[in-house]
Amino acid sequence: MGKGLGLIGNFKGKVGNVVGYNLKDSNNNQTQGVRIYQPVVRNPKTYAQAEQRARMAVINATYRALKSIIDRGQEGKPYGNKSRLAWLSDAMKNFNGAWVNKGEAIQFPAIVPLTKGSLAQVSVFSVDESIVTLTAAAQEGDVLNTVGGISAVLKRAYSAIKDGDQITFVLMDNRGDTINMASLSIIVRDGDNTAVDGFQISQNRLGLAASVLNGDNTVAAAVILSREGADGSHLRSTTSLKLSEDCSGEPPYDDASKEAAIRSYMASGSTSDWPQVPDENA
Repeated sequence: MGKGLGLIGNFKGKVGNVVGYNLKDSNNNQTQGVRIYQPVVRNPKTYAQAEQRARMAVINATYRALKSIIDRGQEGKPYGNKSRLAWLSDAMKNFNGAWVNKGEAIQFPAIVPLTKGSLAQVSVFSVDESIVTLTAAAQEGDVLNTVGGISAVLKRAYSAIKDGDQITFVLMDNRGDTINMASLSIIVRDGDNTAVDGFQISQNRLGLAASVLNGDNTVAAAVILSREGADGSHLRSTTSLKLSEDCSGEPPYDDASKEAAIRSYMASGSTSDWPQVPDENA
């Protein structure tokens, strides 16, 4: 047995805020160590902690579906992990659903910022299962089947857009028990006769048929403006997903769904704070 520790000698277990434990040194001799006690968290027992878990489950599922966008979508952050961490911070702070009970399939995206940057926003006006409609006005005579024609419509609607900018249309849909992402990008360029499919006039605005990318079960969409800065940096617009008309204000985005989801993450019958239980393996 190792040398005693102060007045209380060798001990194993919890005394006050100190935990004693046995370990072996570099010579394989058993000795004693101590550490400050940290409570073991097995199940959330507060409303706030359960809410965090409910948020994170949906945010993680949304990240997996949108990884290729998120990891490159935070202006001023290197691609990859730093961009992801910046997005996660924003997502947790600004989460507004979906609320899904513990153990249930997550089929809906989180309503959180998608990209973050300094460029002007290209807004989505409405989303339904079959078409995504932008705020950009479109009119009879507009050419909607070439890159140059779409570029002209976008530049007319948004003065901040210029040749060389990239416009990315992001659509999300439900397929079975998962949420999925599809995207279409065009480089804004006057006179470019490259053919594009799916653009049409919708409510006197520029629309994109969902079937071009992912079928007819769209639940959310966004449009991202990006540009290479003069110093080689990558600039982005600040963008959030727009919910489909069928989702907005309905489960799982309503208050009743929120309460049910949070309760499902709480330990059964619990109303108190986290349990103060010693680590049995200490």
